[in-house]
Amino acid sequence: MNKKNILIILIVSLFLLVLGVTYAYFTAEITGRETTSTIIVNGGEMSIVYDNLSNTITLENIYPREEAWVTKNFTVTGTNTTDLNMKYKVGLDISDNTFPAGYLTYSLENTNSDSGTPIANKTGRPIPTSGTEWFGEGLFVTGRNQIHAYTLKIYFPDNNVNQNAAQESILTAKVTIEEAGTREILLGKHATATEPTFTINYSACVAKYTEMFDGTIPADAQEGVESMCTTGEYDGRTLEEDITNPLGFNMTLEEAQTAGIISNLRQEPVQNVEHTAVDSYNINYSGCISKFTEYYGGAIPSEDLERVESLCTTGEYNGFTLEAYITDDFNMSLEEAQTAGIISNLTYKTWMGPPVGTIYIDGQYIYKYMSNYLDYEIDKDGWSVYLIDPSSTDPVTTELCRTINGKPIIYMSNMFSRSKASSIDLSSFDTSSVFSMNYMFGSSQATILDLSTFDTSSVTDMKEMFSGSNVRVIYARTTADANKMCNANPVSPEDQTKKIPVYVNNELVCEVSSHYSQY
Repeated sequence: MNKKNILIILIVSLFLLVLGVTYAYFTAEITGRETTSTIIVNGGEMSIVYDNLSNTITLENIYPREEAWVTKNFTVTGTNTTDLNMKYKVGLDISDNTFPAGYLTYSLENTNSDSGTPIANKTGRPIPTSGTEWFGEGLFVTGRNQIHAYTLKIYFPDNNVNQNAAQESILTAKVTIEEAGTREILLGKHATATEPTFTINYSACVAKYTEMFDGTIPADAQEGVESMCTTGEYDGRTLEEDITNPLGFNMTLEEAQTAGIISNLRQEPVQNVEHTAVDSYNINYSGCISKFTEYYGGAIPSEDLERVESLCTTGEYNGFTLEAYITDDFNMSLEEAQTAGIISNLTYKTWMGPPVGTIYIDGQYIYKYMSNYLDYEIDKDGWSVYLIDPSSTDPVTTELCRTINGKPIIYMSNMFSRSKASSIDLSSFDTSSVFSMNYMFGSSQATILDLSTFDTSSVTDMKEMFSGSNVRVIYARTTADANKMCNANPVSPEDQTKKIPVYVNNELVCEVSSHYSQY
């Protein structure tokens, strides 16, 4: 995989400060010859060409202003010779940025696309202090010489406060392009469905635990280690889990066998089985109202009338579903609800898929089929996903799988809850099939969330999506997506200090609460 890089160096020296209005005059220089770069990918090739082929640009007397100081035009051309989509991603790779957070921003505009799907426009996005700021993903369909053209601009906006902190700041970065890949995964050795069988080599097992504990197994862990290395399990946990867990041995079973920890490994491939779930039903309005009246002890409170009316007519209200009320609050199965006259015409659907609870681990994420992070069964055809190690402060950069064994990601509830990561790259996310984002970023530490790839059309539960988080700004894909987030997490009068602005193309659309759900 080749990358096309543009080296951008901004060296800032402060010469003049005026009380009340701050101007930082400095010289900016962009160096590095820009030439055509070709990326060969499965099914075709992509090339990227930049304008302004001179290797140096010098800008003098630069100060905070609304206009861009750096403008870079580039064109991505794709030739796709297969029936599969060919994806790419473009970003800004930060080598060094000593500017205070938020001082430099960028915009990316798609200026031409004759086919496929270009990267979505970005405006007013802060340039991070490190890592790669991926602008998003583009896609070429079958065909030759397909063109996606873009304009990248870098700004040093006047924020109407003293900007002395920018004195002698440096930004070193490069525009980079990579193949995005399909992220359509077929389960292999990292997936577990049926219990693998193997023989435990006791001495090597104890030696590995000793290594994991930095040379000495603590007294309070000795019983567990002894049990793991003899029986393969302890207190509901298995040796297999400790072997494959990134916080444990962080090995595949094959690697554990090579290392001598286990032997005689036998694994059955993941086999699809038949699943059955509710397909549809009709709501009997009068029976539904009667049940809610009984549930509330004889009278529906006035503040809940709107909710009950919506549930008994449409089946949902602000992320709550009638089905959830039936099973969780009424403590009934859907079959019992049909017998009681609350619903009728209950039908079921069947499909083939991996066994419930099948696990796939990839990078910083763990996926479970028809099961959530608490191992509760999800009665839908797809995968849940969540962060393996929320305690890590490392940026989250792993690309998200689009499908696994042809099944989409459908459940993101608690995905980043309590994550201490300072930044989360969400540019690879396909959320078009996701129905739950409950507490997705709850109590997380990232301050900026770029949700411009989030299609929320299938989401029915967004309650407390940002509850207790450190988020300061959110960028949404469309006005409809933004309003959906805000309606599910409204800001009450007493929560004025707990609100987060939501922007679409740099326009403020609404505000969400980071306190708690109002429902």
